[in-house]
Amino acid sequence: MPIIPLDIADDPRLSPYTLMKDRDLSRQGNRFIAEGLHVVERLLASKFTCESVLTSPRLLNKLQACVTDDVRLYVVPDRVIDQVVGYRFHNGALAVGVKGEAPTLDSVLADPVVHASERRLVVVAPELNSTENLGSILRISAGLGACALVIGPKSADPFYRQSIRVSMGAAFTVPVVLSTDIVSDLKRLSREFDFDTLASVLRADASPLDQFTPTRSCAIVLGSEAHGLSDAEIDACSHHLTIPMSLGTDSLNVAIACALFAWHVTRN
Repeated sequence: MPIIPLDIADDPRLSPYTLMKDRDLSRQGNRFIAEGLHVVERLLASKFTCESVLTSPRLLNKLQACVTDDVRLYVVPDRVIDQVVGYRFHNGALAVGVKGEAPTLDSVLADPVVHASERRLVVVAPELNSTENLGSILRISAGLGACALVIGPKSADPFYRQSIRVSMGAAFTVPVVLSTDIVSDLKRLSREFDFDTLASVLRADASPLDQFTPTRSCAIVLGSEAHGLSDAEIDACSHHLTIPMSLGTDSLNVAIACALFAWHVTRN
């Protein structure tokens, strides 16, 4: 691997790192930024292409063992990294990755490992606006064994740097399916792939989550932070479930709701 020492923040080779917006990186070859040593290590260990790594000398020994010959390794002083990212950056490592081709529902569920799994979990989030919530849901999905996260066209990008950072690199391990028609895909999950589709709702006629007996294949369907699920999305689901609230609380954060639903359907 080529180790390239640099000592100025405005070196053109560092342009993908220098305060560039996520949308600009995406337009320039589907690129994204991974931040922090552990996240960079997970990117390097994943199937995603890594174009370059930017690190301080104090982390060079840790990263050299992970970086392959086709990845450029830029080594700069900590003060230069601070200038590049625009603030005091203690983690000391960043990387530029490439998204690659997005998986489809068919490709994920046709995977032999998923197909033969004793329990299959899919998380569906039609419209998540918060990159932080999206990152949290990715991490929860990875931790509780989801085989895919399905998001709609209005959702935040799971490869924005905050999503990747909050997910602790789970965006590199959990397949993210970009659905153009959530209602249609919910119906396909039920009819073609034999999934129970579980709408997380606040309706008075919904069944409490702890009264639902999970089956082998469950899809958790989570609404947007502001408006929840649409009527069409709810109607497309086979079960309407709710988490009972107390003390005047109307609902939980969507990522917390995801964790409770996922824990219930994978541990019962």
